[in-house]
Amino acid sequence: MFRNTLPETDVPTDATLACAVEIFSAFEKMTALNLQAIITALREQHSLLGAMITAPSVADAIGIQSLHLQTTSQKVHVYWRRVEEITVETFIGLFVPIRGAFTDPGNRARRGLSLALDLQ
Repeated sequence: MFRNTLPETDVPTDATLACAVEIFSAFEKMTALNLQAIITALREQHSLLGAMITAPSVADAIGIQSLHLQTTSQKVHVYWRRVEEITVETFIGLFVPIRGAFTDPGNRARRGLSLALDLQ
């Protein structure tokens, strides 16, 4: 009954689906990154605590902790660089279909935007 009522290609719908896939992909990447960071942090804390308990003196325990702080700051930097990469990849992945939806001369989104701007 409704078989021929929808156009074969609906650019705004395609762009919306492409954006949804991109956002879901970014969510997956961030979840995996955060899970990896939590597991790594817990393992490091476990080994750090073991090393500090077995340290022969308080000065050695403080030295172990200061070395750990240096490596932790480097790992935090790497973590945020990866977050930045995921953000840029997601932006590019969202920008391409959105731009395509508004630059295709025959699509409804562009016609609707033109109509809305003409009404102002």
